[in-house]
Amino acid sequence: LGYLKKWEKVTLNTSIYYNHTNNAFQMIRENTGELNEDGIPVIVAHPINLNTEDRIGTELSLGYNPIKALQLNNSFNFFHFKSEGSYNGVDYTGNNYSWFDRFSAKVKLSPKSDFQAIFFYMGPYEDNQNKRNAMYSANAAYSIDVMKNNATLSFNISDIFNSRYRSMYTYYTDFSSYGKNQWMKRQFNVSFTYRFNQKKRPERLREDNNGGGEDIL
Repeated sequence: LGYLKKWEKVTLNTSIYYNHTNNAFQMIRENTGELNEDGIPVIVAHPINLNTEDRIGTELSLGYNPIKALQLNNSFNFFHFKSEGSYNGVDYTGNNYSWFDRFSAKVKLSPKSDFQAIFFYMGPYEDNQNKRNAMYSANAAYSIDVMKNNATLSFNISDIFNSRYRSMYTYYTDFSSYGKNQWMKRQFNVSFTYRFNQKKRPERLREDNNGGGEDIL
């Protein structure tokens, strides 16, 4: 359920939503009861379709164009989630809150060139067995039209601060673990696009945020 309001330089879009999921995917870790050659317990991690999940939240998006050459957008999402399920006698029920925010800016530097930047922040997440730390990332891109506007030369940086990684603590009755996963480190990319008898299409900077909802978690 949403509400949209436009003014001369400001656009407001707000909504509330509810999702129900059956057989929600979850990664679980189990103690095998075995020890490795150093006497350390062997822990096995594997994915299962375990839970039912209910999620209710609200999203607030605000767009601001103070001048023709500048576009600013911010989207804030806050939600409550509850998951229920058990596996091998272990209760994996979770009930908590989380949020994420996305800010983007596009600047028209000249009739032929522009600059874009996106900043993404994902708040911490915690259920009865897992605690995930907050995560943030930033991307930026510059493009310029060349060869009589028939071609575009672009340069972009993905994950400027090299900070797009997930770190999580897992707690069980007989052990605890810490894991850190980074999808891809900082990248630099230069591209050249030539258009044959085609008009230039608006380009959107890739956000690298893993989507929304559980795609983010």
